[in-house]
Amino acid sequence: MMFEYTRLIAKHKIHVLTFPSAEIWPHHGSPQYNAQKNTRGNMEATIESGSGTIERDLSQASARDEVVETLHTSGWIIIKGGATTTSPREAQDNKYVVALLSHANADIRIGPSGPVHHDQIPNPPIARAPDWRDMASRTKIVAVMAYHLQGNPNSTWRWGYDKGLKEEQMGEEELVQASGGDLIICNAWLARRVLPKPQGELDLIYVNYSSLA
Repeated sequence: MMFEYTRLIAKHKIHVLTFPSAEIWPHHGSPQYNAQKNTRGNMEATIESGSGTIERDLSQASARDEVVETLHTSGWIIIKGGATTTSPREAQDNKYVVALLSHANADIRIGPSGPVHHDQIPNPPIARAPDWRDMASRTKIVAVMAYHLQGNPNSTWRWGYDKGLKEEQMGEEELVQASGGDLIICNAWLARRVLPKPQGELDLIYVNYSSLA
């Protein structure tokens, strides 16, 4: 099965540089190895979701449990200041994503990823993966998209998703505002804007993760 993000960007004729999928997390042998490396020490983060804003130390298993459950049930989170690089390769190994996804599902691997230049970011309608029902019914997270937003904390990004969440689309959009340097992580079943949109000439990096073949 092709990664759902690749299908969506093809449908909306968005042309981006795409790095191929990886069979394992890059540079190390497994998600667990990376997670152990990256969760040593303090990983305090400010995390926004549909339920509000919380402060959590993601080096703690209990905090990862809570945030993974939020991503599993409500479909998205934003880690404020979590986009720490402008390198697409380094973005694949983002410490927050690695910590959360390896905790959520040890079978998740990196899929297609790459940079998106600001002049390639359209304003497409809300869309979702054709197999969203299967993904939403799973007991574990099986696929997510991470958006690494470029710019500084004063930069503005806008994104939206359908209020139906795991159910059929309601046709009502919930708008979300983020800042440069933020990291949006959304569950692949979520009906959403294919890309966040910046105010101004700002780029982003996307990374797709999936345990689906």
